[in-house]
Amino acid sequence: MCSCWQENPDNRPTFETLYMRFDEFMIQAEPSYRE
Repeated sequence: MCSCWQENPDNRPTFETLYMRFDEFMIQAEPSYRE
C-alpha cells in the first residue's frame, strides 16, 4: 500500500495491479472466513 504514495507517479501501482493484489488476497483469505 505504501507504494501508492510514491512521489513519482510512474512508480505508483496501476489500478489493475492493485485490483489483482486485492483479488489474490481475498482468494487466500476466503477459506479462513468460512471456518
